[in-house]
Amino acid sequence: MKKHLVTFLDFYLKSSIHVALAVVSLAYISFGINGVKPSIELLIFIFCSAVFAYNFVKYFPFKTSKKQITLSPFILGVSVLALALCGYFVFYLKPLSILLVLLGCALVLLYSIPLHHDKKNFRNKKGWKIYLVVFSWLILTVALPFIEIFTFNFTLFFYCLLVQGIYLFVAILPFDIRDLNEDSMSLQTFPQKWGIKKVKIVGIFLLFVISLFVLFTFQSSTSFVISTLLSFVLLAIFLIRSTPHRSMYYTAFWVEGIPMIWLGSFHLFDYF
Repeated sequence: MKKHLVTFLDFYLKSSIHVALAVVSLAYISFGINGVKPSIELLIFIFCSAVFAYNFVKYFPFKTSKKQITLSPFILGVSVLALALCGYFVFYLKPLSILLVLLGCALVLLYSIPLHHDKKNFRNKKGWKIYLVVFSWLILTVALPFIEIFTFNFTLFFYCLLVQGIYLFVAILPFDIRDLNEDSMSLQTFPQKWGIKKVKIVGIFLLFVISLFVLFTFQSSTSFVISTLLSFVLLAIFLIRSTPHRSMYYTAFWVEGIPMIWLGSFHLFDYF
């Protein structure tokens, strides 16, 4: 029984279903603070986009990596299905949203495929990794939901970009700490440049500052404030406990799963 559970969990994580649910959770929160219920078509598109994008980056055969990556037929099937559904549901989007999706596709390609003879993609360019990941997530979790909303609130859009952008930036740090001994020095991740201790201090400071921002900016939405602060506290705890020796499950399951707790608590506190 335990062996089957581990096998399923590995497939669930490696097929990017877990991270895609995290993306959908943050997108749903963007709709929630606008008081709008998203369409099921848009949620499916966001979910499938995240699944395919992550699997493309992880398993693309020409990616510059010394590691031998094996793609299981099940993950290939999930990826092809996700791409097909993206191709279908993209026609439910507004024209501006489609342009934004094309920008996201360009970022995925830049992240994965070598550009010139140096055989380095943007992921391997000095210091680019974290910014590409944050920007790619924000396209699906903030920009796309706000564009699809009938009335665009620029101020709220900017606030959401700031809150989720800081959250995503800090949430990547435990992954960079975990990969500290494996990442090439050319990546110049923050743990490589500053050391683990300084990275944790910076991450906690950013979470503290953005928490104060949420407290004073979203006073009219108690459920959003409480759920956001809860999620930031959880992220701070995981960041503090991060080490290069943590297992894949610590980051890929627990840290990656915080947005689902965020969304769940957001709706839960809405009832009180």
